Amino acid sequence: MLKRFPIRHDHGFTLVEMMVVIAVLAILIRVAMPSFTQMLRNYQIRNAAGAILNGVQRARAEAIARNASVRFCMGDVTKSTWDVDLQTVACSTTISATALDSRVYTDGSKDVTMVVKSGTTTVSSGAVGITYNNLGQMITNSGGLGTFDYIEFDAPALSGSSQKRRVLVGVGGNVRSCDPAIAYSVNARGC
Repeated sequence: MLKRFPIRHDHGFTLVEMMVVIAVLAILIRVAMPSFTQMLRNYQIRNAAGAILNGVQRARAEAIARNASVRFCMGDVTKSTWDVDLQTVACSTTISATALDSRVYTDGSKDVTMVVKSGTTTVSSGAVGITYNNLGQMITNSGGLGTFDYIEFDAPALSGSSQKRRVLVGVGGNVRSCDPAIAYSVNARGC
């Protein structure tokens, strides 16, 4: 005689099991959300600082490669929009049609604020930039274009603290990005 096994009916998850899983997921998301927000904020700050740094370096490289004066221009000091163009092109709030390279502030860093400094003075309006000659040396801007010594980036619109970044322009026109919270004498990442 054959032995019959009882038929087993699996009906899936119970409502209680499903509610426990949802509760655990909600707790994990709530714990991870501040870290994720902080990570996004710091990414936007690094993205804006890196874009300015790359734009200035691109202007210097283009000046040497083209054997001509090339300008890095930010038409509005409140946003990280910039373009690189020949010195003969006027600097404005819109990107030039002849721009060699450009970036708009909405490309990954729209929540980032900038503080542009020329010496000890904060530049609150107008256009700023840097002009390089064919030897890659910084020269005096023409056409009333202001200059800057450094730009500091932050994201105060988002809650919590953020990791500020600064782009410094050296005497000869070289640029570097640094962390203003760290002293340069302590760590090379510092300002």
